[in-house]
Amino acid sequence: MKILLSLDTYDTTPSAHLFITYLKFVAKGVVVCLLIVISMNYLINPYSIYTAPRLDGINNNKPLLFKYLRLTKAYAVMRKKPDALILGSSRTEHGLNPEHPAMLEHYNSFNLALTGASIYENLRYLQHANAVNPLKMVVLAVDFFQFNAYRPTAADFTEQRLRSDYDGNARPVRLFTDILETLASVDAATASIKTIFQQGNDDNVILARGQVMQPDKNALVMRSGGRHEAALFSELNYITHLYFPRPHRKNNFVTADGSINTFDYFKRILAYCHAHNIELHLLISPAHARQWQLIASVGMWHKFEQWKQEMVRYNDKVAATFGRQTFPLWDFSGYNSYTTEPVPALGDKVNMMKWYWESSHYRTELGDRVLDKVLDYHDPDRIIADDFGVKINTENIETHLQNIRDGRASYEQKHADAVEEIKSLVKKYRGK
Repeated sequence: MKILLSLDTYDTTPSAHLFITYLKFVAKGVVVCLLIVISMNYLINPYSIYTAPRLDGINNNKPLLFKYLRLTKAYAVMRKKPDALILGSSRTEHGLNPEHPAMLEHYNSFNLALTGASIYENLRYLQHANAVNPLKMVVLAVDFFQFNAYRPTAADFTEQRLRSDYDGNARPVRLFTDILETLASVDAATASIKTIFQQGNDDNVILARGQVMQPDKNALVMRSGGRHEAALFSELNYITHLYFPRPHRKNNFVTADGSINTFDYFKRILAYCHAHNIELHLLISPAHARQWQLIASVGMWHKFEQWKQEMVRYNDKVAATFGRQTFPLWDFSGYNSYTTEPVPALGDKVNMMKWYWESSHYRTELGDRVLDKVLDYHDPDRIIADDFGVKINTENIETHLQNIRDGRASYEQKHADAVEEIKSLVKKYRGK
């Protein structure tokens, strides 16, 4: 018996025919609506991954893309094809300018740092960018929290959209899935509508080369209570989320079952850059001294020092394997003329800080001095304090760590109130 599948040829009653006509009408309506949604999402481009024009007051500002930075920046790399990168966490994302003269004059540079990035994510985006276009130079700013093996990857991180696999082999990306999610999904439509109605939201803006800028940052910080309150909020975030994230509430370089060792990712970064002749510059970010006191207060000072020792050791070891010189590794942490900048008092909504937004994120003015030292660039109008930045290696690491301990003792003596405030914060919120 032959079964007729076409609704047009099926013998129907008048009521059935009317119903079929209705279904066709609905189907056409659904297609039209879907095409409208796809067109809107493409034109509004809330995640900034398509080449749609940017129009003031309609889609020029993209406040929603900050929930999808790993998507946005993965596609930005494929579009811009940089040959020089800045990698790291949000400290780097805000503080290091890819248009610094030492970079922009010689490279097509891009800030590929990601908020809350783990060292694994830095590795994978390094491989992704190099698979898109061979890299010549990379500045990697590392932070202690990035090496916690118990920190999960971010919710917007997806392996399949990266042009390289973990072993460094080039591969196609999952374009079809991303196209569906960014053009034909309810989430994308919602993001487009919010983008249209939030054009006045300039809390965060991503510049053309990937650096995050907050045009109204001063007012934003003051609305939240001032610099001191912003510092406390940042420190609380480190206690409850970055250093001891849920669900494990642990901090270690290696998981208990040995399945993850974050130094394996660091070693792979070193080896990858040696193997691909990429000029790598390593640095430890210059967070405020309060952040180092926080590390001490949560009982991880020894681990903090071990972290630096291990990076120096692996830098030597991997370089020896390739018969190369070690990559320069700069330490801008500790207690120096910039990191010990006074923080305004609680409730002070007038006074700003010159070098920091709060105790974690440094301003571009300080980031420029970091890049001056790391890239050996000299600007006669930019003075750099002599105690800012030490290039660490096997020969000087122990002396360097002792100098920081001495600096910590001096800071604790001069800023007893700040030290006690941080201890009280840790005591109140540790484990919550």
